[in-house]
Amino acid sequence: MKLFSKHLTAIILTAVCSTASLGQVTAQELESPERHSLEQLYHERIEYLNLEILNETRRRTTILGQLDATINDINQLEEQQTATRDNTPALSNNLQQITEQADFIEEKMEFNQRLLKELQKSLAEQPRPSMWQAALGKPDLQALHKKNATQRYLVHITEKQQKKLRAQRLELGTRQQSLVDYGHSISDSILELKDQSDDLIERRLNLERQLTVLASEIVQKQDRLSRLMQRSEQLRTNPASLQFAKLQKVLPDPVQGTLFKRFAEPKAKGLLQWEGILIAAPLGQSFTAVSDGQVVFADKIQGLGNVAIVDHGDGYMSLYGMAELLLVQTDQLLLAGDSIGTVGESVGTGTSALYFELRHNADTLNPTDWLQMKQISQKNELLRLLLESK
Repeated sequence: MKLFSKHLTAIILTAVCSTASLGQVTAQELESPERHSLEQLYHERIEYLNLEILNETRRRTTILGQLDATINDINQLEEQQTATRDNTPALSNNLQQITEQADFIEEKMEFNQRLLKELQKSLAEQPRPSMWQAALGKPDLQALHKKNATQRYLVHITEKQQKKLRAQRLELGTRQQSLVDYGHSISDSILELKDQSDDLIERRLNLERQLTVLASEIVQKQDRLSRLMQRSEQLRTNPASLQFAKLQKVLPDPVQGTLFKRFAEPKAKGLLQWEGILIAAPLGQSFTAVSDGQVVFADKIQGLGNVAIVDHGDGYMSLYGMAELLLVQTDQLLLAGDSIGTVGESVGTGTSALYFELRHNADTLNPTDWLQMKQISQKNELLRLLLESK
């Protein structure tokens, strides 16, 4: 079964020109090289998906390894943070002890300073014996000498102790400053470890998001691969079952909605007829391919808006017009049910709708004779009248 027959360009031109009331499309815009058979397309896509799944599986393994390494780094950082925080109470206790010692020494130094002043004042106020009094060696003079000697000794001892206290206070000040600096370094380390931990947590979340997306993509591609392999096997064992000509009345509806314009129904002023059907549907609702095939056109056409044309082989084509957005591109292989785009504003009707057309070679086909019409309501005439009145 060959896709894109030699009559395709003429057929598409006929379809487009007969449905679009505005503009024209040249043959050069629609010319395309000979397409492969559906069997070849299935085979090529199966090989491509197998390769993609293999590469994405390897990528998933790599990401899992990165995630494990990141979680291990996070655990190590948490241990470092715990160890660093554990040092804080001991540091605070040591700093408290040193501060108390320093305060005690300060008090002792202040006491010694007051004592020195008193001793020095007492020495200064003591009378000095004359040379004759000293020579006579009176007993009261001996007591005075002894008292002065004792006070001088006390001054000497106090000054020596004061010097020692200053050295101790200086040493305690140095230790105190070292502990303060160490405390600051611990605080900086905690902040740095927190920043590193936040970065690693963000990296872990990013890797987990990548894994989620990748896992979803792998599942989708495996599902599509399974469908393609089933199609390929079906085509090999029962080729007739996939022939478009045998799908009359069994084609799935392209979109859920209400039949707004019927096939061959007169257009404005009755000069032209609808070559397909117009299905009223919510703006932005997805519409899908009715059968397997290859996209041969995906672009704007004046009068029809965004249009996708799918070649189903043996001269059969389906056209999807007035789309808000197209999700396919030329040469893409589609399976029945694949999303093609979203419903847009219908040209000239003022409502959102999908234009759908079927052709066999140069002949237009009534889509309602081919579609299941299970999701397309034909009974809601009130809605039809309301839409027409807009």
